[in-house]
Amino acid sequence: MSTPWCKIPGLMRWWWSGTEDKKYRTAASPVVFTLLAVLLAGPLLTGYPAVWISTYFYNYYSVIYPKDIPQDKEKVGMAITNTMIKIGDGMLNNWQDNDLPISSSKTPYIGVDNPQNFQIGELMMYRRVLEEMREHLSRRTTNDYIDTNITDAYNQFAYTSNKWWLRSTESMYKDGVDDLKIFLKKVENKDAGFYATTYNLDKLLEKVASGLAGTSRRLEDARKTKVPWIIDFKVDDNYYEAQGNLYVTLQILHAARIDFQNVLASKQASLQMDDVIQSIERSDSYLVDPILVLNGQPGSFIPFHSGELASLMQTVSRNIDKLRSQITS
Repeated sequence: MSTPWCKIPGLMRWWWSGTEDKKYRTAASPVVFTLLAVLLAGPLLTGYPAVWISTYFYNYYSVIYPKDIPQDKEKVGMAITNTMIKIGDGMLNNWQDNDLPISSSKTPYIGVDNPQNFQIGELMMYRRVLEEMREHLSRRTTNDYIDTNITDAYNQFAYTSNKWWLRSTESMYKDGVDDLKIFLKKVENKDAGFYATTYNLDKLLEKVASGLAGTSRRLEDARKTKVPWIIDFKVDDNYYEAQGNLYVTLQILHAARIDFQNVLASKQASLQMDDVIQSIERSDSYLVDPILVLNGQPGSFIPFHSGELASLMQTVSRNIDKLRSQITS
């Protein structure tokens, strides 16, 4: 049975020598060359988020945990809130569209979906932290009123990431960041609370650890795929989603180290928190940005990138569980 693919050789022969009238080929040439240029420009110009230390970590999003946040008791909550604002602004300033096939807020990206999947991974963990801010961090007890700005921010970032009209994703997320900025000002002026208690730190760590565990399971499922050692594009998507998860996790842990310093000190858990942070920063697999994410099997000469990253996430999750045991004992 004839298929569209069978016609390709004939079309190629027609393109080069199959017609005496060259005007059609001449007219089509600019279009063809433009498409080829865009296809090449995507990989060359789109920023790859996984180059953490030298490129991405300092330049692409420019989100560094806020070392200069005031650390007196009156300012508790500013580190995490400020970090959430910076991550949110970073996503908006460098948003790689997750909807249109040929568009980006910064550069063309046909065939280059790693930044988009990275941002999806960011959003997954970002939403978890916002949920914790709404349910626990901004309330002394579960009977307290929920802060309206935190609620609005959570609802805005719950919006789907692939809408480009009738309230685009970017406009919704911008409103969410604006609500976080209002909440930060309220905390600074003591018009809203941020309660750095042992219970709230435990709930925050639990939420982060469960998010990492779920993402690592998806990476581990790559072993079960029927695609043997060849490239598996779903594995590629999950790989960069996982790195987005880890990016937000690292920033939040750094900020929690500041906001919950009194809790950590009283529980003699400061060094354990540092160990969790360093287990990410010092890991080789955290820094890997492979040209191709390969789905090799353990023991083979084909790398199993997903398994290495999943192993790191499981290690971080276990370290967080140990930290939780320390602060709740």
